[in-house]
Amino acid sequence: MPSSNPELNSAVISTNGTTLTLTFSAAVTQGAGYADADWDVDASVAGDNVGVTYVSGDGTDTHVYTLSSTINDGEVVNIDFNGDANSEEDGSGNDLAAIVSDSVTNNSIQDVDVDHPLLSSAILGIDGVTITLIFDELVTQGVGYADSDWDIDASLSGDDIGLTYVEGDGTKTHVYTADNKILAGETVNIDFSGGADSEEEDATGNELEAISSQSVANNSMQTGTQCGASGSGNSR
Repeated sequence: MPSSNPELNSAVISTNGTTLTLTFSAAVTQGAGYADADWDVDASVAGDNVGVTYVSGDGTDTHVYTLSSTINDGEVVNIDFNGDANSEEDGSGNDLAAIVSDSVTNNSIQDVDVDHPLLSSAILGIDGVTITLIFDELVTQGVGYADSDWDIDASLSGDDIGLTYVEGDGTKTHVYTADNKILAGETVNIDFSGGADSEEEDATGNELEAISSQSVANNSMQTGTQCGASGSGNSR
């Protein structure tokens, strides 16, 4: 009959960054005092106290868990166990002792997204007012977003023309309506204020950076002349 406490021989994170496999020195059972919260993982990027959810293996020497956050390639990872009585125990009732910062083998191949989204193109429709913005990845309007973060400058219609959001939040293609009609042949540029206020961001929270005078493809078929002050031109 074993008289020593079971030990954690290894802890391994799989390539998906979320599957954690614990291998013990003996078959281990989750006792009456067990809770998933008895375990947690600390990671150099994902943060401390990452939670685990039990999946399979109770009563064997290999237990599988799912992590509450994805661990990325290259992160340094450690595991903790609080050592509560009757939490994890062998067949003789010997408890797994507390574990503090045991090393975890990190086989994750998941990448940390640190790239800011980019505005790939801006296109003015034939109606002279529909502006379509196409990004290089999915972009969401964050908590700091306002339509006034964007404006366009046109060679006849004027500068600082406002845009009103229409559709596309959370996709690569966002559609706006310009406050003033842009005529065929005008040179058009777009500006975005940028900044770290969650204005326009990707799924990881990387912000769209400031844009100054990026060219807009002008497909307008509208004709006429423009008059009035900057930002207030009207066709006639």
